[in-house]
Amino acid sequence: MAGPVPAMSTRETATSAASRSQVTQSLCGTPTGCAAPTKRRRGGRCLHGLEPRYSARAKAIEAGQTTVAQFAERWLEEHVTTKLKARTAADYWSLVEKKMAPAIGHLLLTQVAKPDVIALHESLASTPRRANYVVRTIGALMSYAEETGLRPQNSNPCRRIRMYRERARERFMTEAEIGRAADAITACEQERKIGRHAAAALRLALLTGARSGELTAIL
Repeated sequence: MAGPVPAMSTRETATSAASRSQVTQSLCGTPTGCAAPTKRRRGGRCLHGLEPRYSARAKAIEAGQTTVAQFAERWLEEHVTTKLKARTAADYWSLVEKKMAPAIGHLLLTQVAKPDVIALHESLASTPRRANYVVRTIGALMSYAEETGLRPQNSNPCRRIRMYRERARERFMTEAEIGRAADAITACEQERKIGRHAAAALRLALLTGARSGELTAIL
């Protein structure tokens, strides 16, 4: 008889352990987090029983019992934390806790429809950029649900939702960024990846902020 399965290690993110615990409580309603709707796998084998976790029947049962909040926690742990930059992951954790979970976290994953997402989107109309980001985040979550077999393919409720217009943001390069860009232009010129006229145009654009049409008229 096989011995007990070792506990799975947790990877630290930009969010502290205490903050992660608070997020989990917000998503699942318990300080220690919600129990996984199905049994975890290690080494390609089901931990309890012989039937594969991702059989069609198991998927159907799991999908019918999993709320958006529960799956969001799994998505954050398994996908966001392990594949995205720490700062981006921390932003996702915050967004899920403050925007997504309170609005649609109680819904079953399979029952989330486009009107639910549109209602949330419209409730955030005063902050268009954030509202659009929430919809894109939900879309990523639902895509992961499709990949794991918990939602039918091409069922993402965020598809073809019209986003709010966002104001373009102007940002100036820092001195360090300008220095790195200048070094890169010099390196490309020395390696003959670009000619001296192109290098001169790039340096002029870097120092003046001139557009390509303006540079063409000058050079």
